[in-house]
Amino acid sequence: MGQSNSSEAPRKLLHVGVSGVVKSGKSSLLNSFRGLTPRDPNAAMVGSCETTIGVNRYNDARYDYPFAWYDIAGFDTASAPADNYFHNHRLCTLNFILILIKDSFRESDATLIKQCHNHSIPTFIVRSFSDHHIRNIVDDSGASYEDARAEYIRDAEENVRQGLADFQLNGQRLYLVNRHAMLALVGGRIMPNGMIHEAELLRDVKERSRWR
Repeated sequence: MGQSNSSEAPRKLLHVGVSGVVKSGKSSLLNSFRGLTPRDPNAAMVGSCETTIGVNRYNDARYDYPFAWYDIAGFDTASAPADNYFHNHRLCTLNFILILIKDSFRESDATLIKQCHNHSIPTFIVRSFSDHHIRNIVDDSGASYEDARAEYIRDAEENVRQGLADFQLNGQRLYLVNRHAMLALVGGRIMPNGMIHEAELLRDVKERSRWR
């Protein structure tokens, strides 16, 4: 006879950090990855000011998401300088990290990427609020949505490419996303006019879990 399910070993989770400068959209994107809105009782707290203090862990109960997510307080502030951030938050314990940049690639982003690479921790460079940035281009220039979207993608990718080169870092791709599109995707829906790299980021994060 087969063994009872109650004797099965606990599921092994990978430890995934979501980090970045203050107000880069960390908590909002983490919620979307978990299929949650800010109003859900188990969601990470979001707000107009930095709301994450320290490191908050959220285990994902979904079978195909074998992750323990870590919402990490923002860096590049007087109380959380980038130089000490990696060690103070014990990021060496994580399997990989999503690093959210804000409006442009900064020296503090490069510092964190270097520290991760020195500890052989893979990183994903992500820029959120893409829908907001595209709307700003439309409002400021009068361009069509399609032209504004193409301009945003081109300028954002060039900014990260140049930033990585300026700080002598190996090339990495940039994932441009917004939380609404990610939430729709995780929920099995598609936002044709709102998606950029959400599907690729979700695919690559899940592929990384299989590789690890």
